[in-house]
Amino acid sequence: MDSTDSGNVNLDRILVATSIPGVPESEKNLLDNPGFDRDLNFNSNWTEWHPTGQSVAFGIDSGSGINPPESPWTGDKRAYLYAPTAYQQSIHQVVSVPENNANYKFEAWVRLKNAAPYTARTEISNYGGSAQYYNISNDGVWKYISISNIFVTNGQIDVGFYVDSPGGTTMHVDNVRVTRQ
Repeated sequence: MDSTDSGNVNLDRILVATSIPGVPESEKNLLDNPGFDRDLNFNSNWTEWHPTGQSVAFGIDSGSGINPPESPWTGDKRAYLYAPTAYQQSIHQVVSVPENNANYKFEAWVRLKNAAPYTARTEISNYGGSAQYYNISNDGVWKYISISNIFVTNGQIDVGFYVDSPGGTTMHVDNVRVTRQ
């Protein structure tokens, strides 16, 4: 509650469920905060990594106020990896899957722009198979990434994004999904 708010809240009904009503199991996104729209004061299961001695080159915001605006693909916010000087940065989330020995699908919207990176990719690992990498091209437009048939044998999957840049590369990430196939 802000100091200018009355604090009054009227609720007619609250439903608590272990699943989203009306959404088939195969379409339920397993990721926490997949669109990065949750208020930054609340935790999410995304973790960031950067080399020791380097500043964090990761953030979440709306992109408003930047010239030109760097709007999210959908929703109010998106994640970004950026630093004006050389940097390495990744963000990842490890999720437990509801069914082992089954195929899962990864989807995301990404945009890479500005300085050409050494590496910019999606990373899928720690699912019981060989790590998979999807290189992202630097053309400044939002791209849809879809990787199917990720056969999970160890009960979890690690999905993420990585940039190794000489400086000035911007990667935007939004609307990330992991679903049962």
